[in-house]
Amino acid sequence: MVIFFECPLCADIGCGAILGKITKTDSGYKWSDFAYYKGWHEEEPELELYKDVGPFEFSAAAYEQTIKQAEQGDLF
Repeated sequence: MVIFFECPLCADIGCGAILGKITKTDSGYKWSDFAYYKGWHEEEPELELYKDVGPFEFSAAAYEQTIKQAEQGDLF
């Protein structure tokens, strides 16, 4: 799982974070299996909170172009 969103003040997962899975597919990328995680002491992320969110699918070309733009600081 990867962190999609974390505390905007301190970036500590202990404040809470939205996690998810990124999968490379034949046609692009898929974001799925979103979960909420709070604190280092919980063993498993809370899956029920976001069970109805996604999955989201993106074409490979658009996704990779957006990642490159973000790396270069060209998104905003």
